[in-house]
Amino acid sequence: MSAPRFGDFKFGNVLHQNIGVMREAPAFLETLNEIATGVELCRKSCEYFAICGGGAPSNKFFENGSLASSETAYCRSIIKATADVVLDFVVAGAEASG
Repeated sequence: MSAPRFGDFKFGNVLHQNIGVMREAPAFLETLNEIATGVELCRKSCEYFAICGGGAPSNKFFENGSLASSETAYCRSIIKATADVVLDFVVAGAEASG
């Protein structure tokens, strides 16, 4: 997928640059900043944050069109639904054992 704002997620070439140089590339820094913003949005708004730590940036970008976003369909269907099922199972087991 084309992402001109982020340099199409190409930050350098390890055959021609060292990692330190690539980490200073404007596209990398913009990507990193937006990912951090998305993680913070999740931290502030989601009760499941402790389980996933802010979600997968790739899912956020492809589903929401932004790295600086929060909940995705992947999050709802995989992270949250699984956590709810496991929690229900644990609670039911605790109640059954008295």
